[in-house]
Amino acid sequence: MRTKYLLPCLLAILAFVACDKMPENGDLDGQWQMTSIKHRNHDAPSALKGKVYWSFQLKLLSIYTPDDLHNQGTNYTFCRFQVKGDSLHITKSYVHSMNTDLEMEDGVTYLDVVGLHNNRESYAIQTLTDSRMVLRSDYHELEFRKW
Repeated sequence: MRTKYLLPCLLAILAFVACDKMPENGDLDGQWQMTSIKHRNHDAPSALKGKVYWSFQLKLLSIYTPDDLHNQGTNYTFCRFQVKGDSLHITKSYVHSMNTDLEMEDGVTYLDVVGLHNNRESYAIQTLTDSRMVLRSDYHELEFRKW
């Protein structure tokens, strides 16, 4: 009698487990709130203007500013990224417009307010724990807390 229900129960458990993506980026995965931004060029302001969230999942980074339209009239920027050792490389950035994502051209600097100086950017991962992250590029030093 027990074996009659054992197989369907095991299949249901496996189906639930198989549908969930395992975090492939370790502590990096999840939503991070930027707590400070320091521009390494001392001529640029270092104050954080509003809330900035970076969310990592699989190979997609979503940058969201609820109070600011930072990317050509939208408050979302999407990026493809890679992690190699203690480095984070943003390989492509996109602006979300209506129902399409358009790849941004090289040389864009209006995303400095969210910590991204160009379409492509490389960061040294200074600190990465389950609650705190510090990234450093040629242009910025960014601090985050896990949200």
